[in-house]
Amino acid sequence: MKTNPSFQERVRERSANGFTLIELLVAIAVLAIMMLAITQVMNSAATITLGGFRHMNADSQARLALDRISIDVANMVKRTDVDFYFPDIAATGSNDDQMFFFSESSGYYPPSATSTSITGTGVGSQGSNASLIGYRICPTIDSSGTTGSPQLQRLCKGLVWNGVNSNSNPALAAGYYPLLFLPQTIYNTWGPNNGAAAADITETNTTAGRYDKDYEVIADQVFRLQISYLMQKTYSYTNGSSSGTTTVAGFSTVPNLEGITYTKGGNNVGYFNSKQVVAIIVSIAVLDAKSQKALPTSGLAQFAGQLPSVTIKPVSATLTDANNSSATMPSPSADSTNLPQSVWNKALTDAESTSPNAPMGLPKAVAAQVRFYQRYCYLNQLP
Repeated sequence: MKTNPSFQERVRERSANGFTLIELLVAIAVLAIMMLAITQVMNSAATITLGGFRHMNADSQARLALDRISIDVANMVKRTDVDFYFPDIAATGSNDDQMFFFSESSGYYPPSATSTSITGTGVGSQGSNASLIGYRICPTIDSSGTTGSPQLQRLCKGLVWNGVNSNSNPALAAGYYPLLFLPQTIYNTWGPNNGAAAADITETNTTAGRYDKDYEVIADQVFRLQISYLMQKTYSYTNGSSSGTTTVAGFSTVPNLEGITYTKGGNNVGYFNSKQVVAIIVSIAVLDAKSQKALPTSGLAQFAGQLPSVTIKPVSATLTDANNSSATMPSPSADSTNLPQSVWNKALTDAESTSPNAPMGLPKAVAAQVRFYQRYCYLNQLP
């Protein structure tokens, strides 16, 4: 008589036969799902980590560039009888990414001009402790002559003492100038009006014959720059039988609350009033080097051109003092959202909303890496 196998016997028989095909398929499917989940987690972690490294890289370069600008501004020669060259954006509609001024920061001379000989071809002891400082956004040129992406460049031309006789020194006669006092100006001495053969510090066309090569790249990831100002002025006025004073403060892209401009060779230039400018506000846009490689050669320059040039003019406002004496005076804007950093952020955010896959012509991944920074460079203190 045949009896049913016991439970233990059935288990032993099944164990000897191994796993079924269904069990193997289920195991493989579970393993594949787990590997897929792990891979996604690893990819997300790598993306976040890489993005963090890029942000830190951009932060570091922005900080170094803004620190350098802050030191130069703090060392600015602030006198009413010397020139400053800050283009009037409202008047010209361009050149909002340049500024030039005299500073006590150490300057540089070409190697041929560093000889200790006073009467020979070198500057030697005739070099002063004043320099012509300049900043501009301009593409660089490599050794093969290829033009690259726009970058932040710094100019630091060493100046000689004012009593030096340039006729006795060929190097000085070739273009080494002292600190100039008005009516001599930076624009007419080193700019477009300085003579057909001399270099022009305002020229950004790398193929132009007057392109000034005395600049150095200080931030190759900074591709946009705009200057604005924190202004302050105390007005004294009389209104009828009462008189009083009131102080206005705010923001402007014109470095004088009266909006004074003067013309140099047909180019309107903002008159920089060092008594009214409390701080120069430097706004920059940064894109890390790896993200830049994802763009064509002209892609970054085209994107920079789409970031608006901000214009903040002084407006006529009715000012009232403690005695209720009132008068209409030029006043700067009190709204900080009009400054370039806020305007650029809004422009890019709006573009991401309307064209999420290609905001302002940038790939989505590249647009996410663009960073905007802003620094108040006070004229009376170091950073």
